[in-house]
Amino acid sequence: MGLLQAPSFSYGVVDQNQLRRHEKSLVLRYAGGRLLPRRQARAARQRQARNNNLPDILARWKNRTGEESRERTAQSFCVPKADIAAKNYDLSLNRYREVVQETVHYDPPEKILDELDALEGEIQQGLARLRIMLKEQEMTA
Repeated sequence: MGLLQAPSFSYGVVDQNQLRRHEKSLVLRYAGGRLLPRRQARAARQRQARNNNLPDILARWKNRTGEESRERTAQSFCVPKADIAAKNYDLSLNRYREVVQETVHYDPPEKILDELDALEGEIQQGLARLRIMLKEQEMTA
């Protein structure tokens, strides 16, 4: 057993056999509790950095002027104290966020059925051609 330390990772005890299996890439203890080769650990850290919205939150908090005008559909927005008090100080995000649902338009059912009939006709024609090819092949054999 050996002790492994890496920057921004926790300490971990690593089996020497596991280190030999990954002799070309150093095994690190990933923050999620799994042992990963260096490339995978780096990719995991990059994914976490992309999903990290704390720097955006801090920047917006420092420059709060104009934040009140942000739409409630944005990633972050301000809610007046009166609204929070009216909802009994419930801080559930979905109570204050506005969800905009996109309208989806579908073709009429008759048109969809007609398209399915046309496709089925093409399939049947293709099957008929295949049967003819098989009969021709049997005759020549």
